[in-house]
Amino acid sequence: MIKVKKKCRYGPMMYIKHDTWVGRSFHIYGEALETQIEVMDRFIVDRNKTLNRGTYLVDTCANIGTLVIPFANACEKIIAYEPHSYIYKLLCGNIAMNNIYNVETLWNAACDESKKCRYCLSPQQIVYTDGCEQNLTGDQSTACPRFDNDIYVETLSIDDLNVRYCDFIRCDSSRALQGAKNVIERFKPIIFFECDQFSQPRRSALVETFGYTYRSVRFNLFNKNNWFNYPINKLKQDGISMMSSFMICYHKDSQTEMDQIYFKAAKDLL
Repeated sequence: MIKVKKKCRYGPMMYIKHDTWVGRSFHIYGEALETQIEVMDRFIVDRNKTLNRGTYLVDTCANIGTLVIPFANACEKIIAYEPHSYIYKLLCGNIAMNNIYNVETLWNAACDESKKCRYCLSPQQIVYTDGCEQNLTGDQSTACPRFDNDIYVETLSIDDLNVRYCDFIRCDSSRALQGAKNVIERFKPIIFFECDQFSQPRRSALVETFGYTYRSVRFNLFNKNNWFNYPINKLKQDGISMMSSFMICYHKDSQTEMDQIYFKAAKDLL
């Protein structure tokens, strides 16, 4: 793996140059997921205005710090999960290079229970030591072949973190969210839930069991106003521009207020 360091939109970043799209996006455009960052920022700014304390974010899919670095200044504390050992080192390095001191990093996979698992590098899956196999996205059980470079890592539920506060959760796994049941019930955080057209029906059904409603956001990974001002869309798959989507989930008690923020953000950014 070829590691590269560049000055990017939110500070210096180390990344894997030939990564499918995160590293590729940083290398060509100096940023990644900028539209998602801008949408999430609307909600974080609003929450900061209404609280008499700083906000707390749990990010269960931190990667190299794609969203951790931009939001470190806006939040009082961030807890960042990353199960891949090499990516975890890049995450910690990026946090250090940007002089960030309010992020707690965890070399764990978020799940609905805490135990040891085997993390398959290709395809990305976790396989629990009791033999139960679970795709890392948390939605379907699929066969996972054994590779020589597989990683053994502990899972850790959000509930087991014993957090003081929780205002936001970002996750890409149904089982990670199931492991936050007590935190969700206690704090009613806004949830940024990564999804695609196949996983969204299951994931929307899950958030509804918490008394939540949701709004969907779908955006192009290519941002024409990117940091390096590079005008060509290189984030394509089979000639089609790569897209990303997530759900903004919030408790029905705050639906009117959150809907106003969502529709304003959709008008301005999407």
